[in-house]
Amino acid sequence: EQLPPLETTLKPVDPEKIPVLEMDELWSFVFCSDN
Repeated sequence: EQLPPLETTLKPVDPEKIPVLEMDELWSFVFCSDN
């Protein structure tokens, strides 16, 4: 399966306002649901 581009997955926001933890949780969720 192909992952959708992050642009379509995330709301357009200032990159500086995106904490690393949020991205971490996002990928954890992606990999968890992928399995």
